[in-house]
Amino acid sequence: ALASFGYLAKAEAEVAKMVALHANAPQAYRSLAVVRVQQNRHGEAAWLFEESLRLERGKSSDATPVKVMKSMLAPKNMVDSLASMLATMQYKFLVPLAQNQIETHRAITYATYPRSETDTIGFYNLGQADTMVGNYASANSWFSKNKIPLLGSRPTYEIYSYLNSDDKATGNTYLKDALAQMSALAQMSAFQQAVHGGNNLNMYGRIETSRDSTLAYLQGDTNRAITILAERIERGAVLDFSYQFPMYEALRAHPKWSALREKSNMTVTKQQAIYQKLRNQDATINDLLTPSI
Repeated sequence: ALASFGYLAKAEAEVAKMVALHANAPQAYRSLAVVRVQQNRHGEAAWLFEESLRLERGKSSDATPVKVMKSMLAPKNMVDSLASMLATMQYKFLVPLAQNQIETHRAITYATYPRSETDTIGFYNLGQADTMVGNYASANSWFSKNKIPLLGSRPTYEIYSYLNSDDKATGNTYLKDALAQMSALAQMSAFQQAVHGGNNLNMYGRIETSRDSTLAYLQGDTNRAITILAERIERGAVLDFSYQFPMYEALRAHPKWSALREKSNMTVTKQQAIYQKLRNQDATINDLLTPSI
């Protein structure tokens, strides 16, 4: 909760208390990883997320694998490691995405979901898989099964699917709703900064900038989407693996994309070296809680 509201030093102090009670608590690793993501320390975040999976020995039921793969472009050694760890977990269907094997991802998703007649997450995953291969009619049929949107507004893949189908009206309605929610979150973030100071930018200000760029892209404003991404990358963020998907073809065609990708890759290379160093030295979470890291 502290990390979500931008109190990162206090959040890290709570992690230290967790570690003092249980040195190998997976939740402590995940909690510190959340802090490191907000600090754009992707190499440490990836290692922490991966260690949390290892410590749980495949028992994780949350979205940790997604965070592992998206935290730093999923370098090959991480993907290979994840593939074995996720063999018996509900998120194993995501591994092909990191390898850009979209058809394989779709096949595994269809073999995995839906798990029930009210499988909200399953319906979304199936819709997303169909959207990736351009099967928008099928995607919309899955998305329509969720009467209540995830996270307050429709996911960007759902909006994209409707906008590219025969039901553009629904897509425009969902896009309008998402933009309204984004505006409300921006106001919340601005109020919090005014009250607590600029160093306490909350999770909405930190994380939603990525969604903001996608919403600009869905509006057809590719220039604004590129500008938002450039600002994030300048602060140490990286382009996660999702930008290789067909949905972002027009974004990748932008004249500034190559420079953007190059700068992101420079950060990725640096962060991958940090990740690999932690792996090679048999680090512990205490190594990352010391001022020297």
